[in-house]
Amino acid sequence: MIRHIVLFKFSDGIAESAKKKLAADLKGLMEKTDGLMLECEVAEDVAHTERSYDLVLNSRFKNLETLEQYRVHPEHAKVLEFIKQICASTAKIDYEV
Repeated sequence: MIRHIVLFKFSDGIAESAKKKLAADLKGLMEKTDGLMLECEVAEDVAHTERSYDLVLNSRFKNLETLEQYRVHPEHAKVLEFIKQICASTAKIDYEV
């Protein structure tokens, strides 16, 4: 199994509605990517420290091949375009569990 975790830091001045849209879009990927994602959790940061990111996607995939299929899936590509519009930075890690 592969754990895929992505952290999102919003750009300054991004509307709450855009932040909520991204969270909903990320959650929706579990259904919209043909079952590639086995598990999906999306959560907002509660500490709000200087080092904090704003949002996290914590997901699980069967193997690296399904993660790659997800990466190039058209529904994922749509969400990536939105991320580029509203996020100042992202960070990710993929590891075997």
